[in-house]
Formats: sequence, C-alpha cells, structure tokens
Amino acid sequence: MESAMIKAVVFDMDGLMFDTEKIGIRTWNKLSEELGYPKLHNLIYTCFGTNHNFKRKYFAEVLGEDFPYDLFVKREIEITGQTLKDEGVPRKKGLIELLEYLKANNIKTAVATSTTQGPAVEHIKDAGVFDYFDAIITGDMTEKGKPAPDIYLKACAEVGVDPADAMGLEDSYNGVRAIFAAGMKAVMIPDMVEPDDEMREKTFAIKESLLDVIDLIEEINNSNC
Repeated sequence: MESAMIKAVVFDMDGLMFDTEKIGIRTWNKLSEELGYPKLHNLIYTCFGTNHNFKRKYFAEVLGEDFPYDLFVKREIEITGQTLKDEGVPRKKGLIELLEYLKANNIKTAVATSTTQGPAVEHIKDAGVFDYFDAIITGDMTEKGKPAPDIYLKACAEVGVDPADAMGLEDSYNGVRAIFAAGMKAVMIPDMVEPDDEMREKTFAIKESLLDVIDLIEEINNSNC
C-alpha cells in the first residue's frame, strides 16, 4: 500500500471515540416531545458531524423560523450532560489501545469535533483520555463546520503536520467529506450509518473498530521504512 508516512491522527469525537450518538438519539427523541416538534428526532441523521451554524439554518428550513433553537441547544446540553454523569462516557472499542500505540510511536494526535469547547473538553476529561491529545479543536473554533475541511486543517496546523501526512478518523458522512476535502487519509469506522458508494470512494479505508486502525498505520508506515 503506497502512501506517505502517517505523522498525525485526528479523531472525531461522538460516535467515533465515544458511543454517544445513541445517547444523542435518545435526547432528541425526548426533546421532540418536550418542545412539541414531532419531526425533530428524525433530523439527527442529517446533523451527525455538523456544527451549530448548520443546524440552526437546517432546523429553520425544516421546522420553521419559529423553532426555539437556543432553547433546544440549552436542553440538549443539560440532558446529555446529566445522562453522561449518570451513565459515564462510553469509550468505543480500541480507543485506549490506539491512543497508547500512537503515543508509543510518537505520532501526533488531535480531536476535531463539531461539539462546542466546554462540553467536548468535559467529555474527553471524563473519559480519561484528555492527556493523550496534542490538540483539541471544537466546533466553535471555525466558522465553517463539517463537511467543510476547516476543522481538520486547523487540527493539522495545531500539531504541525501537513494534511497529506495525516489520517482522519470518522463515523459520519459529513466527517468523511471534511477529511477528504482537507487532503488527508479518511478512515471511516461506521457507527449509526453504513458507508455508501460516496463514502467508499472518499475513504482510504473502512474499518470495523479503532483497534483495526493500528494495523493499518503499521502497514502504511512500515512500507515507508
């Protein structure tokens, strides 16, 4: 497999590092009833991997200009935060093993999440993985969210690695699109949505779990020795 050495790996957060997309679905179902918008819970699949700028516009288009977006965000943070306090932050299979491997091999690490800084950092700390990362880039740090490449380009810049020498890990379509647009190697680890033809075209690889990424990086980097 001919490819440049992997010098950095950039992680999405929800659905990739943590099994939180399912919690998100439960939260949106609850808010659909609480706010009186029956169609709300169906919108989450389009919104996976997107930031607040996208969601605010999308909700206005689908649910109407009167949709109380700020109240929705406030309640989403409250409900999700309480759920994670009660149940803990569920780490995905292979996360610790992959982070330990990257650390041992001096490969830079970053997070690129559409979640805003406060909740993102809190979740990463609560999961016990904060100290593994060289940079954490959140959805409020770039004007354009996924599928625009901005957040991944910023993550690469923060760790001082050219995008061509970096790998991005994602579970969502919009995330894969962002990595591809950034000129990085996109690896999809499906969670709530399975890869379609577009995803197969834009990914360097599709893997079952984070554990499988170790062998992939080994294969790439050993071929460059």
